[in-house]
Amino acid sequence: MEYISPEKSKELEELFSKSSFEASQSEAIKQKEWTCDMYGVRTRLQVQHGVKLYRFESESWQNSGAQPVEEYKPESKELLGQAPRFEDRVRVTDKGQLISQLTVLHPNRQVVAYSLCSTP
Repeated sequence: MEYISPEKSKELEELFSKSSFEASQSEAIKQKEWTCDMYGVRTRLQVQHGVKLYRFESESWQNSGAQPVEEYKPESKELLGQAPRFEDRVRVTDKGQLISQLTVLHPNRQVVAYSLCSTP
């Protein structure tokens, strides 16, 4: 683990805001293993490299990667995954990487991590 700066946290937030998901990108995303750098943005600002967070099935948006959210559905600008404690929003950057925003829902809704992912 390494620490990240508040500037890096802001950069990730802006990149997520600029990114989006289009249905035409589905085939480029599915059936690939996405390796991610996961940036915690709530308190300690740490990054963990090489986490295999996403692997979407070919026929559905079922995720068999390490992310605690398993079911996703296409929304207007993103893939949205929800679990009892978490919400995960996944978008695609201009460079074809996945960027996600993980939010904890209880007790107070709060963004806890951004992940930037690519395929080998």
